[in-house]
Amino acid sequence: MADQATTPSRVQKPTRPRRKWLWVAGAMVIVLALAGAVFMLLRPQTPVATTRTFTLPVTKTTEQVTVNLTGTLAPQNQANLSFASAGTVTSVSAVVGSTVSAGQVLATIDDTQLRNAVTLAQANVTAARTSYSTVASTSGVTRAQLSNAQAQVDSAVAKLSSAKTSLSQARLTTPIAGTVASVNLTVGSQVGSGSSGGASAAGVLGSSGSAAASAQIVVISPTSWLVNGTVGPADVASLKPGQPVAATVTGTTVTTTGKVNTVGIVATTSSGSTTFPVTILLDGNPAGLYDGVGVTAVVTTGTDPDVLSVPTAAISNTGGTPTVQKMVNGSPVTTDVQLGKVYGDRTQVASGVAEGDLVQVTVRVAAGQRPSGGGSSGVNFPGMGGQGQGQRPNNGGAPPAGAPAGGGG
Repeated sequence: MADQATTPSRVQKPTRPRRKWLWVAGAMVIVLALAGAVFMLLRPQTPVATTRTFTLPVTKTTEQVTVNLTGTLAPQNQANLSFASAGTVTSVSAVVGSTVSAGQVLATIDDTQLRNAVTLAQANVTAARTSYSTVASTSGVTRAQLSNAQAQVDSAVAKLSSAKTSLSQARLTTPIAGTVASVNLTVGSQVGSGSSGGASAAGVLGSSGSAAASAQIVVISPTSWLVNGTVGPADVASLKPGQPVAATVTGTTVTTTGKVNTVGIVATTSSGSTTFPVTILLDGNPAGLYDGVGVTAVVTTGTDPDVLSVPTAAISNTGGTPTVQKMVNGSPVTTDVQLGKVYGDRTQVASGVAEGDLVQVTVRVAAGQRPSGGGSSGVNFPGMGGQGQGQRPNNGGAPPAGAPAGGGG
């Protein structure tokens, strides 16, 4: 039988996954495109600042002249107590934050030696008086001998009085009722003589921080407060005792009123800055007042009636001359003006415009916001009381071009 011819089998080439990779790449492109679109839709939109122009009237008003200052809160009555006699501390009953009464004993020292000193001084008085009696009964005594004997009695009595005072100072008492603010004593510690006694340091209005820091016990009366502040040379002359004050505790909404109490005339210079001390007595005792916190105070130093003024933001500088855009027949016209005092967001105008004229004010606002007088929408609308009448501008005190330096205070 003849052999059949064998047809060789066809060898197939391996299929390349080209089409599969094309599908994967296409899918990735679609996913990235969708992600980019979602990001563009959901990303935070940054508000774009725009400018808006308004017309506001030139007005006549009664403006308050004020001075701004900052300071720290302190109790009006504070006792900085320290032992005036030397000895070893035997008891300390004062606890920071506790309430104490006037005359209450807060600490004691060992009084053994002090009692012995009183006993010895009493004996010396007795001896001196006996000696005086003997001299006085002696026949032929001279006036000089009597005078000398009397001097011995007087000296002994004075020493006895001093010894009794030292013994009484073995007990540290507070002359005012209040709250214990600090205690720098421990039982067994040694205290030296020469410190200020409690009675001499008590009730000092606005007691200095250095005195409180060196005191062994400090008692404050947290029912009446004052502000220790400073002002610069430009403002010190306008401040007088009795002027009304509006005060705000820094970083809070706590507000209160008061009056200027003292204005110092001895300046302090630090880092090239000269200031004068001012104390303000606050009214009442609102919640939220604490020793040492910061306070911003606005002192009303006077009032100016019938002040013709424009919004400070309406003033420009054209070739070194202050100008405003006054509306004439519906169109803005650059108009030269002569400026006076600055009252916060308004500036006095001496000439160039009249009451009832309209001037343009251009402000920058964020998209979606509307200017408002009180700043409730986040935009301070110039010339409508956003900063407060009569207050100095918070731009480093620089008045608009052409305004006199220091105007408004």
